[in-house]
Amino acid sequence: MLPIPNLDDKTFAQLIEDAKKQIPRYAPEWTDFNVHDPGITMLELLAWLAEGQRYYLDQVRDDHIRKYLKLLGTCPAPSKPARAEVTFMLKAGLEAADDTAESAAAGQSDVEENPPAASDSPGSGAHYAEQLIVPQGTPLAAGDFRFVTEQQLTVTSASLISIVTLTGSSVIDQTESAGHEGLSFKAFGDKAEAGSSLYLGFDRLIEPGTPIPVTFRLFNDYPVPIAEQDEGELFEAKPPVTLEWEYLNESEGWSRLEVSGDETVMLMRSGQILFLAPQDAGLKRLFLTAPADCCWFRCTVKSEGYELAPRIDSIMLHTVPVVQLDYVENDYIGRSSGLSNQTFEVRDGGGIVLDPPMKAEVFENGTDGSYGWSGWKEWTRREDLDASGPDDSHYVFDPSSGTVRFGDGLYGKVPPASAELSSIRISYYRTMGRQGNVSAGSISQFADHDSGLAGKLDVLQLLPASGGANAESVEDAAARAVKELRRLTRAVTDDDYEQLACRTPGLRVARAKALWSGDNAVKVVVVPYSDKPNPNPSAGFLDTVSRYLNRHRLLTTRVAVIAPRYVKVQANVLVTINSGHDGDAVAAAVSAELSRYLHPLEGGPHGTGWPFGRTVYLSELYALIDKVDGVDSVQRLQLFNTEGGGRIDDQGNFTMDNHALVYSDGHRIEIEQQMFGRPPQEGVGYVRA
Repeated sequence: MLPIPNLDDKTFAQLIEDAKKQIPRYAPEWTDFNVHDPGITMLELLAWLAEGQRYYLDQVRDDHIRKYLKLLGTCPAPSKPARAEVTFMLKAGLEAADDTAESAAAGQSDVEENPPAASDSPGSGAHYAEQLIVPQGTPLAAGDFRFVTEQQLTVTSASLISIVTLTGSSVIDQTESAGHEGLSFKAFGDKAEAGSSLYLGFDRLIEPGTPIPVTFRLFNDYPVPIAEQDEGELFEAKPPVTLEWEYLNESEGWSRLEVSGDETVMLMRSGQILFLAPQDAGLKRLFLTAPADCCWFRCTVKSEGYELAPRIDSIMLHTVPVVQLDYVENDYIGRSSGLSNQTFEVRDGGGIVLDPPMKAEVFENGTDGSYGWSGWKEWTRREDLDASGPDDSHYVFDPSSGTVRFGDGLYGKVPPASAELSSIRISYYRTMGRQGNVSAGSISQFADHDSGLAGKLDVLQLLPASGGANAESVEDAAARAVKELRRLTRAVTDDDYEQLACRTPGLRVARAKALWSGDNAVKVVVVPYSDKPNPNPSAGFLDTVSRYLNRHRLLTTRVAVIAPRYVKVQANVLVTINSGHDGDAVAAAVSAELSRYLHPLEGGPHGTGWPFGRTVYLSELYALIDKVDGVDSVQRLQLFNTEGGGRIDDQGNFTMDNHALVYSDGHRIEIEQQMFGRPPQEGVGYVRA
C-alpha cells in the first residue's frame, strides 16, 4: 500500500515562528516582533489562513469519496421502500346478501311463462362467483404509513375449501394443515414421485377468463437457504421436475389448465401462480373429506427429481404485493437566483426513491429563442455534472442529504433568475424507508375511506413488511464498496469454483468440490441440500450450476458439473452395555450416532459433512460408539460395502475415490448385557440380544 503523506504537519504557532524567522532576511529594519505590532497581526492572519488551507488539503471530503465510488462503479444508494403482501376478502355480510339476491332471481325465473332459451355455450346457466376489481395503485394504510398495490387484482367470492394430496394409494386431506399458523404439509408426499398430485377445491365456479392468482408460501426454515441473485443480476434456475396443471371439466374429465405465470418455478420457492378460469369447469365431490361439490384444479408430477420435496406453509387467494410509497406532485423547493452551484434542500428528501424516477422542472422565460415564451421546462437528472456542458439542463440529486444541485455555467446550465417566489419544482415518490417495515396485521384498511371498495373488502396482512431501508450515507457506501470488492466474481482456483457453485441463485447447494482434471478442465461435484441419506442433484440442478459457473470461469477453462458418487457403508457392531440400561435404546442410539457421523451433509469429524474421498477409520468409530451413554465396551466392529464403489483395506478401514461420499441408512447392532445372580466364582456372564 502506498504511504499516505501528512500534509497538515504544522500548527499555527509553528507557522508564526517560521514567519518571524524570515523577517530579518526580507525586512532588516523590522525589529518589533511583539503582538501589538501591525505587521505581526498580518502574519497571524496569514498563518491562520494557511493553517486552515493545510487542514483541508489533508482531508478526504465526501465529494472525493463519491468520485472514488464512481470509479468502482457504485454510489450511495437511495431509500428503498418496504414491501409486503396483503390479502383481500369480501365482507361476510356482502357475500351473504349477494347469495340471497341470486337465489331470489333464480326463483323468479322458474315461474316465468316464457323462459329464455338455453345457450349452447359451455357452462350456460352456471352460478359464478361475484367479482370486484382492485386497481393497481390502490392506496392502503398502516397507521400513518401509506402502501399502494403493485398489480391489479380480481377478488371473487370463491374460497379454497379443500386441499388434498394424492400419492400412490394414499389420500391425505391437507386443508387443516394449510389453515393453521406453524403447520406445513408436503404437497406431493415425502418422495414427490411421478404421478403424485395436489388437488385444490374451490367452493364455486369462477367466470371464464378471470385471472386467478394463487400464492404459495413454502416452508423455508432449512439450514441451507436458497441462494439469492446479486442486485442487477438476471439468472433463472432450471426446474428439476415437470408439473402439469389440470381442471375438472363438465364431463368429469381432466383438461389442461392455462397458467399465465409461475413465480414458484415449479413449486421450488414461494411465489404466485396465475391461472385463467377455464370455460367448461364443473362441480363435483371427488373426495369424502371435501365438505361439498367443488371446482377442482390439480397439479401432477410428470417427471420427478425434486432434491427437497415441496413443503407448503399456506395457500392464499386474492393476494397482491404492496409497496410503501407516497407520491408528491409539484413540490416547490425554491427560486433561482441566477448564481452558480445553487443547492436546494427538499423536505423529507432523504426518503425520495429514484425508481420510479423523480421529475424536476424549472420555470424559464424565453430561453428557447421565441419572443414572449415562458413556462415550465423539465430538466434531466445526472449522477454528476462532470460531462455536462454549459447549455445542458442537468441537475444532481443527493439521496443521503436530500438536496438538489445545479451547475455553475461551465459544467451544467445555471437555472435562470426568476422573480417568481418558486421557480423550481419537483415531483417524486417518497418512502419512510426502514420505518415502513411494519409488523404483520398493520396494513388493515384502505387509505381512502370514501372508496367504494372500503365497504366491500377486508384487508389482511399475514406477514410483516420487509426490504425498507434509509438512504445510504457516504460512509456506508464506502464500507459496502469494500465488501463488494472482496466478493468473489471470477473462478480461478478450486476454492473459487466451490464458493461460486454454492452461491448459484435459486438453488440450495449444500456442498461443492472442485477437481482439476488437466487440459484446462475442471470438474465440480455438487451436493444439494436434501432430507435423503444420499442427496443426488437432478439434471436441472446440474444444468443450473453449470450455466452459473460458465458466467464466471476463465475463457480457456472447460467446466463440467457432476453429481457425487455415493458409497453405502453398513457397520456390524457388537457392544456390551452397562447394567441398568435398556438394550433397544442403546442399540438405537449407537445406530443413530453412526448414521449421523457417516452423513454426507452433517457428518464427518467437524459435523459439516463427510469430506470427499476421506477414509472411514475404525478407530474413529470405536471412539464414537464408546461415548454413547450405556455402552461399556465394543466387542466387534466391522464395515461392509453393500453397493460397491469402495474398498476395505487390511486394517478394516473403508477407502474410496477422491470425489466419493459415504452414506448409510441402517446398521446391524448386537447387544451383550451382563447377567446378574450368578456366583462370583463362576465369573461374569452376558446374554446377547
